[in-house]
Amino acid sequence: MERKKLLKSTKEVLEKNEYLYVALAGIRSCIDFIAEKKEKKFAIKVVKNIDALGKEEIRELYKVAKFINAEPVVIGETSRNGILKRNVTYKRSLVDCITIDGLENRMNEIEQPIAAKSVGAKMYIDSTKFRNIRKLSNMTAEELAKILGVSKGTIYRYERGDAYTSVAVLEKLNRLFDNEFAFGNRSVGETIRVERDLLGKAKLESIRIRRMPFGMIAKGKINYYEVSFEADIRTLAKRAKILESIKETFDNNYPFFAMSRDVDRFFGLPVINLRMLREIGSESELLSVVE
Repeated sequence: MERKKLLKSTKEVLEKNEYLYVALAGIRSCIDFIAEKKEKKFAIKVVKNIDALGKEEIRELYKVAKFINAEPVVIGETSRNGILKRNVTYKRSLVDCITIDGLENRMNEIEQPIAAKSVGAKMYIDSTKFRNIRKLSNMTAEELAKILGVSKGTIYRYERGDAYTSVAVLEKLNRLFDNEFAFGNRSVGETIRVERDLLGKAKLESIRIRRMPFGMIAKGKINYYEVSFEADIRTLAKRAKILESIKETFDNNYPFFAMSRDVDRFFGLPVINLRMLREIGSESELLSVVE
């Protein structure tokens, strides 16, 4: 299936499951769909081959998703090893890669097994639970290390929360302790650098983004602010269309342009002069300008 057809199929699944969504089409982006239904939110990237995604793109997808409290997911059909199994989850560094059927399963909270060979999948273990279960089972660190195929020192690092483990080790733990350990959504390299540059006085958290229709996202108590910076007219027009769609689709989202132009609106969206933006002292002041 071509990527265009995969995008269409993803859209159909979102509509079938009654998700509100915005398609970030026609512009270079680490995310193709932002979808939301009640408390569930997904940041979705669609590719034909999941191994065609670069580490930087995956990292950016993960960063944006976590900042907006969404689940990062890659939808694909193949990997370097062949066709993806319909109801299996494949790990690629920080994110889950699944098929269209897998997306529908996830929306309906149907669990899927994780592929045995998952590239770069490093899973977080609940250190307190790990330590307590080992002691309640009267197992020494050395005994458990032999069963799991790791060193005694690694066992102690798990207990201190200083180490991540592979999918294979986590599966052994679950067989040993009756599925006590969830496949955590925290992974190596998950730390998100939160910035306070342009909106520091307003005390809003923000992240910079390279591969999106906007260059920064900021968030307050309940609101999100998508900020687009200077670009050529054609690019700005494409960005404006997507930003307007975000505003119309999701509650509590207020996109705007931050530029040096002395205009109030641009392509129908608010414009805040960069100098003025740095001087905004509160979220309520920002909201009064962009609402």
